[in-house]
Amino acid sequence: MSRPAPADVSHLLMAHYINPDSETTRYVPRRVFMDWWRSRPFTVLCTFQDTDRPKKWLVSRELLGEGLYGPAGAGDAQLFPSLDHPGCVELVLSSPYGRAGVLFARSALHQFLTATYELVPVGAEVLPQSWFEQVTRS
Repeated sequence: MSRPAPADVSHLLMAHYINPDSETTRYVPRRVFMDWWRSRPFTVLCTFQDTDRPKKWLVSRELLGEGLYGPAGAGDAQLFPSLDHPGCVELVLSSPYGRAGVLFARSALHQFLTATYELVPVGAEVLPQSWFEQVTRS
C-alpha cells in the first residue's frame, strides 16, 4: 500500500471538543490537523487527535469557507459561527455512532483556508480526468 503524498497545505489547529455530558469539563482541548491537496481541491482531511487513536473526517473546503460567515452544511457536517463564543466557529459532525461539536478559532480556520485559496482559488478547482471518464461511460 502506497503512502499518500505530503499535503500541499497542512496546519495544526487547536480546538475544543464540546462535551455536553459534563458539567465540570464542558470544553476539552483537542489538536486537529487539517490537510489539503491540490489534487483533491474540494476536500479537507481533518484528523482529530484523541487519547486512543486519531479520528479522521473528510470535510468540504466549500463548507468550511461558507461556515466562517454563516451557517453551512446539511447532513453529516455543519459549520456555523458560534453564538456563545465570539470569534469562534462550531463544526458539528454526525455519524451513526453519535454526534460531536468542535470549536475552532475563526481566524485559525481562515488562515488555513487562505493558504489553500492561494494555490487553487475558489472556482478554479478541476476534477481529475478519471472522474470525467467514469461519468461519461455510464
